[in-house]
Amino acid sequence: MSTQQLTAAIDISNWPFDDEYDSIYPKGARDKKAIISPQTCQHSCILKNHRYLFKKSSHRYPDQFWIEIIAYQLGCLMNIPVPPSFVAIDQSGQVGALIEWFYDDTNEAFLEYIDGGDLIMGYIPDFDRKK
Repeated sequence: MSTQQLTAAIDISNWPFDDEYDSIYPKGARDKKAIISPQTCQHSCILKNHRYLFKKSSHRYPDQFWIEIIAYQLGCLMNIPVPPSFVAIDQSGQVGALIEWFYDDTNEAFLEYIDGGDLIMGYIPDFDRKK
């Protein structure tokens, strides 16, 4: 389990955007950016030169990003594999969840990515994706 010292958010203001996604990751309801961690990082919980998502909260729920961090911590306690998620801050001062990229889309065994909202709508047809 990679853990973050919760004394300060991870500063991602100088992390480069991931060119593959043109800086904006297009899936999901909340704004997020695909970025690459630096080759040297002062935080031991961060993989070097690795893709991450910086996931922001919606304006209606500014503390929503904490759900990602809590889900990761609970997953670790319950021994359930969950993508590592940490508190981060970007160049505009926006705080959000920094989520370690959790699948390898270059691997031949990778079949396809299915958005969580799409899965839920298969079971709950009137599921409101905008809430």
